[in-house]
Amino acid sequence: MNTIEQWLTENEVQRKAQQLPEQHLYVLLDCASDKELPECVLNLDKQARRQSLFGTTSLAEIADAGPFLIEIDRNSTVFAYLLAKISKQPWGYFILSHDDIETLSNRLQVFLKAQMPDGKNYLFRFYDPRVMFNQLRVLSGERLSSLIGQGNIFVLPEFEGQHWLSVTHQGEIQLSRL
Repeated sequence: MNTIEQWLTENEVQRKAQQLPEQHLYVLLDCASDKELPECVLNLDKQARRQSLFGTTSLAEIADAGPFLIEIDRNSTVFAYLLAKISKQPWGYFILSHDDIETLSNRLQVFLKAQMPDGKNYLFRFYDPRVMFNQLRVLSGERLSSLIGQGNIFVLPEFEGQHWLSVTHQGEIQLSRL
């Protein structure tokens, strides 16, 4: 069992002990890192529920190339496949959430564009774990809390040391290495 699997098991034990609601496991795929990744994931699990973050936005015309939020089972071949792939390339990261896939997708879509001080809007690639990891250092607590959402946990790789970093929101942001 690797670090993320151990952490998920421990998290589930704590959740049950505290009688907290069940959480869904999602993967946020950055398709720019591997254009065939969404198709590979769906071929491994044809029943996987997915939402394109670009799908219902002004970026809908490139929805197939955009990031996807996919609900997965931690005992699935998809989960094992992604864990094996993570050390080779930054394909995205995991999210634990109480939200259903539509609610989480809609909330994340709000962050696709960021306004710069000059007033121009740019694509905010928070779904790229390298970008997200750097943003953890510079986003204000309020903005980061808004992105992560109440009760959600983002689990993303730290490529410099091949460690996983969990980012939780429970009234405040807590960064911790797994």
